[in-house]
Parts: sequence; C-alpha cells; structure tokens
Amino acid sequence: MKTSFASMTLGLAFAIAQISCSESTPGVPKATDTNSDVQAKSASVATPNVSILRWGPQTTKAGAGFAVQKNGNSALWFEQRGIENNADVEIWFDTTRLPGTIVKANEVITVEVPAQLISRPGVFSIYMTLQSSGRRIDVGSFEVLP
Repeated sequence: MKTSFASMTLGLAFAIAQISCSESTPGVPKATDTNSDVQAKSASVATPNVSILRWGPQTTKAGAGFAVQKNGNSALWFEQRGIENNADVEIWFDTTRLPGTIVKANEVITVEVPAQLISRPGVFSIYMTLQSSGRRIDVGSFEVLP
C-alpha cells in the first residue's frame, strides 16, 4: 500500500504534536534534548470559530531545516479548531505566503517553509488569513537564530 505525501505529512505533524504536548508545560515552550528546534507552546490565539491551540517549531538556526520534506522544504504544524479545508486558509511567513498547505478539518494544518526563508537570522511573523471572512489570525513569531 502506498502512503501519500499528505498522509506522511499529517502523520509527522501528529507525531510532533504528541511529543511536544507530552513534554511541555502549558504556555511554556520546551525544546527536546536532541532537537532544540522542535518545540511547541500554547498559542492562545482565537478568533470567532477559529482557535490555534499550539504550533511549532518556533525556532531554528539559520540554514538548518526542520521536519524536512522530500522537496527540501521544512514543515510547520498548527493544532487548530475551526478551519475545515485548504481553500479557506493561507499561511504567511512574514511577507511570503507559504506553499503546501494541508488541512485536516478541525485538527491540524501543516505547511511547507522554503529553505530561503530560514537562511538568515531574524524574527518573522507567522499569521493566517481566512479566505471566507478576510480575517487575519496572528499566530506568533518564528525566530531564525544565527
């Protein structure tokens, strides 16, 4: 039986979420001992009918990929409630719309982060736009360390 890219990505997102949730204190990000860029914290972000419960990772070193996909892009995950399908959400990394969004309705979203976006140090806004309402959801900041 062949496993689709979407299934593999969602499986990775759930595995990361389970590890992060079992190792973190609510509201306090905690890195794992072996991979400091896989972490999660409570985002406490909600708009009517949409909540982002947790997301990650939130940091990496410049040029260091995380949850690297076959195409070389890294992957972020968002535990969410209220987003039903890919067509209703765009995810942004600063001023760049991220490709490869996969939504599992009311559970998780994964999205690809191209390598060039994490090639230089800085702090970058992560936000979503809901196409059905035009609302912007500010999720948090992603830090690329030197």
